[in-house]
Amino acid sequence: MARRLNADNCLQATSLPSKIVQGESTVGTVCLDRVPDEPTEVLLLTDNSFAGTVEPTTVVIKPPDQCASLTVITNATGFTREYVLIVSAFANGSSADAVLPIIPFAGYDLVEITRADVNRNFTKLTVVATSDEPGAVLTAFANGVELGQLVQKGDRYVGRFTLDGTPINNVEVQSTLGGCAQRALPFGTSSTHC
Repeated sequence: MARRLNADNCLQATSLPSKIVQGESTVGTVCLDRVPDEPTEVLLLTDNSFAGTVEPTTVVIKPPDQCASLTVITNATGFTREYVLIVSAFANGSSADAVLPIIPFAGYDLVEITRADVNRNFTKLTVVATSDEPGAVLTAFANGVELGQLVQKGDRYVGRFTLDGTPINNVEVQSTLGGCAQRALPFGTSSTHC
């Protein structure tokens, strides 16, 4: 019989692909920090069963294995933007989460704003963003006004824009491939999907 509590083994990681199209399934793994001395039960679940589920809901990792496979099954939700599904694993008082973006269609990109700086007079804005799909064209917006396209420089996109001095509290970057991200200004530390 599998033990539920064994302080010797902690969850190390749950790995999944970088994204999945809604309505599709994908295989991932859940791993302990080392090979268990005895069978260890791991509970698996998602944060939103409408968007996706995980099967099986419990795996037992037995020596000499350190990892077990799981399958995430996503539903055709009709979302028109990406949705972030969190897959969680619990064992021996520890937990591990993995984020699986569900995208509405193949080729849809995931956009992230890695930096956004505005000067204190709200006259200059610099935006740095990324897209996980080649060929994307990224455009920046502030207060609902299009500022212009970002220029691709290697694996990132950069835009420097002149503003009219009107205070802004966030910047949004939209992609021609469907992705979108926004970031708070002037103190935002990360971007969120639109």
